[in-house]
Amino acid sequence: MNTVFGIDINDLFRNEHEALKFAFNFQSQQYPLSPMSKLGSLEALGQGKGLVSTDGAAQAGMIRKKLDRLSEAHRHCLVARFSPKYEACPCCQGDRALPEWRESIVYLREWSAFQVTGISFGHVREAIIMNFFDKRVSVIDAADRVHMNQRTARRHTKNIQDKLKVLELEALGAIRAALEFSTG
Repeated sequence: MNTVFGIDINDLFRNEHEALKFAFNFQSQQYPLSPMSKLGSLEALGQGKGLVSTDGAAQAGMIRKKLDRLSEAHRHCLVARFSPKYEACPCCQGDRALPEWRESIVYLREWSAFQVTGISFGHVREAIIMNFFDKRVSVIDAADRVHMNQRTARRHTKNIQDKLKVLELEALGAIRAALEFSTG
């Protein structure tokens, strides 16, 4: 049982997915609602976890601390899956990758070079990794830029993404154990 300050994590989150989404999406700029705001909002119906202000920050921090104790590959895989990916660029209002997500993608690009041989174009490997976590990224466009055959690109995509699926399952198991979620 994983109790911190008398609260069991199983009482707050149903699974590791919920816990990780909460930890990555918790905003430090959140302010507690006034009593009138609480009554007028949908959260007044009792759907929230009650984790606001320092309670929420503490819970998010504890989850992130457990994540930091995982192996680098597992940690980067979970960051790539659960962290916010983009922010609006101040100059052009396009999407700009957030630093934490970008760092994880770069790490996994290098990780994939040791897992699957035969693809030397780093930015194609990176597009394959990004596509696994964000379907808006086109592997075919990246392959076309370097004149890679589309059949070759699809084969490499399958090989790398199969390895990523295994890594993600291992990472989810590792964080589940670290957070001490009950299995039942």
